[in-house]
Amino acid sequence: KGYQVLRIDDRGVGKSKGNFVKSTTLDFATDIHAAVDYVKTLNTTDTNNIVLMGHSEGGLIAPMVAAERADIKGIILLAGTGVTGYEVLRSQIKALVMANRKASEKNATAYQQLWATGMQIALQQKDTATGMQAAKNAVATWYQQHADSSLAQELGYTSLAVATTDMLNNMKSFYSPWMQTFLQLNPTDYVSKLRCHVRALFAARDIQVIPNINEPAISKAVATSQAASYATKTLPQLNHLFQQCKQCNGNEYIALSETINPTALATVGLWLQEICTLR
Repeated sequence: KGYQVLRIDDRGVGKSKGNFVKSTTLDFATDIHAAVDYVKTLNTTDTNNIVLMGHSEGGLIAPMVAAERADIKGIILLAGTGVTGYEVLRSQIKALVMANRKASEKNATAYQQLWATGMQIALQQKDTATGMQAAKNAVATWYQQHADSSLAQELGYTSLAVATTDMLNNMKSFYSPWMQTFLQLNPTDYVSKLRCHVRALFAARDIQVIPNINEPAISKAVATSQAASYATKTLPQLNHLFQQCKQCNGNEYIALSETINPTALATVGLWLQEICTLR
């Protein structure tokens, strides 16, 4: 459609330097600031029509960057988060375990509770060893309350030892620099400061960034901002990657032949045209 597009490799990927594992969302936002600065040096760039488009975590980073700059015409959020990282993961884990493992509502809620406890411990207890011991104690109490044959069948928790190993492995990720930052970031802190044009696209069958949790939060934050304009849309029967899905679980992503649904692309194209013709 005639738009100039810059896409970059993550830190530590391809020819990009840096350490991805030790980086956080804040670092990635810094990288996008650098990308915008680079784009502005190109003779082919229309500096009056710079638009950021980000998917998932990128949908958090776009408002983080745009809120700090006056040279961003608009942002397009694809399955962008609208609530804290803690709430994104808390809601996501229940949906994923129900879709991927066919867990019952009862066991999925119990699993969600276990994850939430682990994340809370990691946020509150900064000493890793102390946090790990607290998590070990928590999973023992949790297992005593919830263990039965269906838990073993649906979640694979055939013993306390298995549940404890899984919990402690999760705790390692909860203590990573990225997770510690992501859990606490609230997208509305940035969305509420926007002055550019804002568009937010969601997928109805997304079980990672759940539309009915994240879309209202973004819309509410935009309403308190000075955004130049706003539109939001949720497309039916698409998953987190905006693929037309069948089972609509995470295991299906790589099996689907569709890279991205044409309707999603057409919506983005329409929004780009709107943003670039508006003041």
